[in-house]
Amino acid sequence: MRDDYGVENPSQAIINLFIQGSKHYDQFTSNVSELTQLEQDFMSRIVGGRVNNILDLNRVYIENIGNIFIESMNSK
Repeated sequence: MRDDYGVENPSQAIINLFIQGSKHYDQFTSNVSELTQLEQDFMSRIVGGRVNNILDLNRVYIENIGNIFIESMNSK
């Protein structure tokens, strides 16, 4: 987003998008949850049976969201 659209703090923009979406649009959070579940299912089919360790996609998403939140606090 920074390179393609000139958004100075893309993480903050994403956090703001989710905050505003959840305030102003009915079922925003549930729709995002459903889409996230679809992505998880898709990724599970891709990596299923090809890894030695079980890939916990929930943990991957939680870590990424945490990093986005921390980056959003940095002002540039």
